Amino acid sequence: MPPMTEDEYAADPAAQRQLMKFKLNQFQEQYGTANDAASVWFTGHPVATAGGRSDGYHTNQWYLSNFNRALARSASQQEFADAGRNAGNSIASTISPNTGEIFAEHAQQKWDSQRVMDNHAKYEVRNGIDSWIMDNPGKSYADLQADPKWAQWSEQAKATDDQAYLLRVPSMINSHTRAIQQQTHLDHLRDLYVMYDDNHDKFMELNPWEDKLLSFNDQVKIARLQGDLHRQGTSDPNFNRAYSDLSAMYPNEVPQKANDPQGYASYKGDLYIAMQAYQENTKKPIKFGTPEGNKAMQEIHHMLMTNISGTPMYLMNDVPEQYINMARRADPQATDDEIRYSWFKQQSINMFNQLHQARVDRYARIRGEFKPGAIRGTTVVPGVTRLTLPSVQSPFSYPGGPQWNWGAGPLRGGEFFARLFRGGPPTVAERGAPPTPGERAVAAEGDQTAEAP
Repeated sequence: MPPMTEDEYAADPAAQRQLMKFKLNQFQEQYGTANDAASVWFTGHPVATAGGRSDGYHTNQWYLSNFNRALARSASQQEFADAGRNAGNSIASTISPNTGEIFAEHAQQKWDSQRVMDNHAKYEVRNGIDSWIMDNPGKSYADLQADPKWAQWSEQAKATDDQAYLLRVPSMINSHTRAIQQQTHLDHLRDLYVMYDDNHDKFMELNPWEDKLLSFNDQVKIARLQGDLHRQGTSDPNFNRAYSDLSAMYPNEVPQKANDPQGYASYKGDLYIAMQAYQENTKKPIKFGTPEGNKAMQEIHHMLMTNISGTPMYLMNDVPEQYINMARRADPQATDDEIRYSWFKQQSINMFNQLHQARVDRYARIRGEFKPGAIRGTTVVPGVTRLTLPSVQSPFSYPGGPQWNWGAGPLRGGEFFARLFRGGPPTVAERGAPPTPGERAVAAEGDQTAEAP
């Protein structure tokens, strides 16, 4: 062994085992028996002179008892028999010359019976803990430790040298819990697909964003299936509530079937997609009839009414050719309706990302979390000279919320969304138009203008 300090030795289990093995062999050669060697290792004295010495926690008798138990468990049947034979031969006489063989046979029987008892005890412990795990799905390792039976199982495992099994118990519980959760998730998802096949109306009543048993990806899948049914004409009570609320909020903006049937159809179709995009972006459901829900619906409506090259967004039906080609490569069987749905939903998500990130950055600026010229996130990109803060009217304005100026000008929808994919609004140069009144106002209000890096 290399030289080491006490701290180095205490942190090196391999060195501890190496030294213990060396000293026990040395003590056994010096004192003649394994028990004396163990006693000297524990107390510094052989058995005859160790008396009742202890380390402050356990006595020498306790240490030797556990030492012999471990030694016996690690010994082979032949070693047990040889030890018995040697002990018998040491007391053999002319009257009983076969004492050694008698002791050897007894030792073998003892070894066999001890193994049977140990294996039975191990089985009881493992079966008890396994049954507890199976009977208590969802409970934790701490719950098992709080069970009165745990102390008994723990002691039995230590007595049979089965502590390695105890170390595996936490991972066993976690694995079983994950398996139960996965199976519950799969069963629930299967039930939803059966409902989709058998009962469209009931399926449309679901709100996947409130379903805690679904993963986020599965929430998106269920929402997509609802979108398919909606386009096929199946009624959705949540959507009907949304359209009714927005009609009451914006009676002069929301198209009505009686006076604008084409606008009505386009608005309702894109409203449904925008609601899905909003919930996917925020990862939470829209709570109708609450201040939070009303705010969400206002943001959705203003997004739909965003004026792009003189056309409200909900009336933009031309999907960029590049996107169509990409969609066709991914799914040659995709219909025009499905491609338009996917494209519009992605644009809606991007716009909500812009809006929500801009709000986060604005509040961070107000709190002093970053300085002008160091704006982060998606609100500033190369080529955008400044970020317009509140006081500028825009299509995204709503009572109590930030008002962002995205500019206006002869920028085609495809170019606008290509720009949007890169994370920022079009620049003045890209619009081909002079600065807007809002930009001029920001330039005059130096304290509200954040220069791009």
